Amino acid sequence: MCLTLKSSETKPKIATKDIVCYKGIIETPKGFITPYQGFKVKIGKTYFSEIYKYDDEIDVGLHSFAIYEEMIAWEKREIEIRKGAELKPVKCIIPRGATYYTGEFSTNKSYASSELKYVELID
Repeated sequence: MCLTLKSSETKPKIATKDIVCYKGIIETPKGFITPYQGFKVKIGKTYFSEIYKYDDEIDVGLHSFAIYEEMIAWEKREIEIRKGAELKPVKCIIPRGATYYTGEFSTNKSYASSELKYVELID
């Protein structure tokens, strides 16, 4: 998942409060994993990452969607691509004090951040 920025001049922000965001994850017999990197995650845990910006894209960082409905629409397209692998929607938080960028992923408003907490599964 790459985040496309408005320009190569886009600067990172520091969260002045918790930012609610969303992510789709895959449930496996051994727990939950992220769909692109296959990274194992646990609900309730906060994860940390460096953020690497190249020109107008962020390739490395903790990616999430800003708008729940856009994440669900993306999830439906991904199910078709992944031939039925069900993605579980998760409410996440970019914690206050984390570094983050705002941009787009597949035309959807999204974030790339240095910290991301997986708060709860959404039914």
